[in-house]
Amino acid sequence: MIIEKIVFNKKQQSYTVYFDSLSPVELTEDTLVRYNLYKSMELDAESLPEILRDNEKYLALKALRRFLLNRKTIKEARDHLQHKGFSLEVAEDALSYLIDNGYLNDAAYARDFVYDKVHINHYGPNKIRMALRQKGIPQSIADQALASLDSDASNENLRKFAARKYNALKPSDPNRYGKTVNYLLYKGFSYEAIKKVLGEFCE
Repeated sequence: MIIEKIVFNKKQQSYTVYFDSLSPVELTEDTLVRYNLYKSMELDAESLPEILRDNEKYLALKALRRFLLNRKTIKEARDHLQHKGFSLEVAEDALSYLIDNGYLNDAAYARDFVYDKVHINHYGPNKIRMALRQKGIPQSIADQALASLDSDASNENLRKFAARKYNALKPSDPNRYGKTVNYLLYKGFSYEAIKKVLGEFCE
């Protein structure tokens, strides 16, 4: 087949390629340059699916460019592409490129996430684990990231929350201890750790 003409679409910032024997296709400038496509060029029909697949991959990467300005997990990136209407096959192709080139890294994401949630948000380990699961981080990676958690900082957060909550409740409140435990469980700390800390000033 022969390329009869190539028309620039200003609004879409893309190019429509017309053939003598096939319906026209819309391609990006990047694809045109990569495959050196030009008017009157004779093109093997079997190579067109590869060109279209490559074009879709480029569009997927382009769709992720702004989205990835803030670090994301692989699952979040995949969900974003599917929401944008890309097929799973094209999405996985784009994700593989980003993973291979270091733009997506769940392990690095999880380590940074754990650090921020301990030192900035003051989450307990259980709440951090749940948040990582919601973001699609595999359990093995989450476990590894949590193993590097700053236990001293986490325990200090627990003590501060425990003292603040316990002292804010009236001494006459018969549920003072239980309310404090529930509050700290909600913050993401384990019952064993809570019991140990409360024992320091509740007995």
